[in-house]
Amino acid sequence: ERLRRCGADNVVIVQDACRNDSKGLGIGEEHQAGVITFASCSPAERSYEIEALQHGAFTYALLESLRLQGEGNCATVERLYQRLRYRVAEINQLHKKPRQTPYAIVEPATKYHLILLPKQATLHDINALKMDAQEAELEGDFILAEQLWKRILAVSHGDDQAFKALKRIWQQPQGNPALPSPPPTSLATAKGQERELKRGESFTENLGKGVSLEMVAIPAGSFMMGAPENEEDSRDNERPQHQVSVPAFLMGKYVVTQAQWRAVAGLPQVKQALEPYPSHFKGDNRPVEKVSWLEAVEFCARLSNHTKRKYRLPSEAEWEYACRAGTTTPFYFKATITPDLVNYDGDYSYGNAPKGLYRQETLDVGSFLPNAFGLYDMYGNVYEWCEDDWHGNYEGAPSDGRTWTDNNDNCSQAEKLLRGGSWLGNARYCRSACRRSRYARDQGSSIGFRVVCVLQ
Repeated sequence: ERLRRCGADNVVIVQDACRNDSKGLGIGEEHQAGVITFASCSPAERSYEIEALQHGAFTYALLESLRLQGEGNCATVERLYQRLRYRVAEINQLHKKPRQTPYAIVEPATKYHLILLPKQATLHDINALKMDAQEAELEGDFILAEQLWKRILAVSHGDDQAFKALKRIWQQPQGNPALPSPPPTSLATAKGQERELKRGESFTENLGKGVSLEMVAIPAGSFMMGAPENEEDSRDNERPQHQVSVPAFLMGKYVVTQAQWRAVAGLPQVKQALEPYPSHFKGDNRPVEKVSWLEAVEFCARLSNHTKRKYRLPSEAEWEYACRAGTTTPFYFKATITPDLVNYDGDYSYGNAPKGLYRQETLDVGSFLPNAFGLYDMYGNVYEWCEDDWHGNYEGAPSDGRTWTDNNDNCSQAEKLLRGGSWLGNARYCRSACRRSRYARDQGSSIGFRVVCVLQ
């Protein structure tokens, strides 16, 4: 509380300590406005010392992460948190220690984009922070907007946009009431006027009992769908490559988690029952898995009824367009991937990448870096159902991004699309263009899904 009142615009607390008491209950879950807290483990977990490293797993990973240079650096709160989550787990597994999952509380959530290491920041980091600052100013949160614009100046000295923004803020009359925030469900300005969605902009759907679903705006655009003939490990079912134009839509920032699944499974039934705890690998923030295409569609129907908005599975074209996020290489990370970037079977590499860790389980969503649209885990962890029926190639495929179905009355017998690869599969199955299929009734510990919201 004293740190929060110290006058600093940004307060960051780093705690390396156990968070369980004698009864095994979690401790230290308080939210403090304006404070960023990194904890070495999740509530009810212990933090472990690694004698061989002369450090705790968390502190070792923290120091290692802060020293990183180049593209993989941890300049922002978001990237540091992502790396700590998977790196601590990796260290503990290597040294045969129990599970330990770093945990962060960021208030407000906008500060996930806060730049901690100015010298390591990229242009993308600065632009993301600018978008947050502009949004805070639009919503009338001038204190937060001022903090963010000042941080931009600390990184990008002499930034004319930041100077102009601060001048506007300082000219606001004292005691000027904040403008009302736009309701997240209407995607409107503070004055209630419809506005164009910005790339990467998000809104949060409240599912009740502290559970939410974050949706990210995917801008309209065109792309070349499928794989070229010379792409390593590509197949004929990924061709012919064809131009597709996709309207704007909203997509889940993460695959659906087990906590989100339970929340929606508790809503009124539409066509079929949903098992609240279907997953093989348990954890509120892990992906829900062992759910069929039919169950995923039921989830979307219940969510649509609850929110009065149209939720569904993505079309295959929407999925690939959102995954690529403007790239044309096999992966949005460029030519290849490693287990430091994606959760897959690291015993089987792609291209010239080295072999790596095979974790043999799912990880919490958001454990790795997002793509340029701000979507996480589009590769690996769990396969993702698409709405389309399976077709053996792209001959006759739609060019407008819509779902491609055969109007099969018996959906349970239909083959449906899977995209993105999984913890169980090789790196080649994670490629942006790779297509797999399973029957709509099938389930598996490597199969999950994410949702899209249709813009009216």
